[in-house]
Amino acid sequence: ASRFFQENLAVHEFFQLDSNPKQVHWSHVRASMCLADFKHLVSSWRPGRQEFWKDCAGFTAMWADAAAGPPKARPINAGRLNNYLSHLWRSAIGGGGEEEARPSKDVLQASIRFGIRVSDIRVSCDTLYAHCQVWTGLSWKPGHALDPCPWPVPEDFDGLNCSWKQLAAEQGCTRVYLNPPWSQLHSWLHKAVAEYWEGLQILAVVPNWQEDECIAILSEAQQSRQSADKKSLKIKTSRLWDAEFAHPTSSRVLPPLDVTLVWLM
Repeated sequence: ASRFFQENLAVHEFFQLDSNPKQVHWSHVRASMCLADFKHLVSSWRPGRQEFWKDCAGFTAMWADAAAGPPKARPINAGRLNNYLSHLWRSAIGGGGEEEARPSKDVLQASIRFGIRVSDIRVSCDTLYAHCQVWTGLSWKPGHALDPCPWPVPEDFDGLNCSWKQLAAEQGCTRVYLNPPWSQLHSWLHKAVAEYWEGLQILAVVPNWQEDECIAILSEAQQSRQSADKKSLKIKTSRLWDAEFAHPTSSRVLPPLDVTLVWLM
């Protein structure tokens, strides 16, 4: 916790020791309090603990907001910190073993082929599909909705460079379930808007901590393509805490992630 704080969050000018160690400044006291609060925040983390996001927001308000005094820390990105702690937790309990320790040949090839991160390759679990159905009243599972980011990826298939409308029609579908590579959200969300205008409903799963950025990308895509014959985007969103995804090789359920469901209706 201390190392992560010093490397990623500390405003270093407030964490330098005074030249006279016997002289104590209020700034140093507050810096120590800030670090202690961060250690407490980390120690309170548990996999799937929903209050963790509120605690991160509280820490940011206390220590990174100028209204509360000179900032002692940078704002916490709760999603990144949650992923970091999930990774440490997974390592501590042994993870998924050798099968997950190194990416498989198929995972590496897909990563290189599409220029994405290995961590972008995650498989939606049934619990996630179930939540989507409860929220929308529609089934988004394979067979009911087209998946332009399938796993494993068929040879010669590229979801960014094909017609989703045509593929959906071939499968007897009128909607698309999109679990895109999170490192390429810009390209995939622009593609989603283009296909939405072709008459498809689209449900996209994006990281909660990039929700505002994703909405901005969709608005940008609409403005760049909109013309008299194009309808305006009708968007509905829902935040889902602790969404479950499976490892592409072992199928083991991974540490949960907080996501936002973006429904182009």
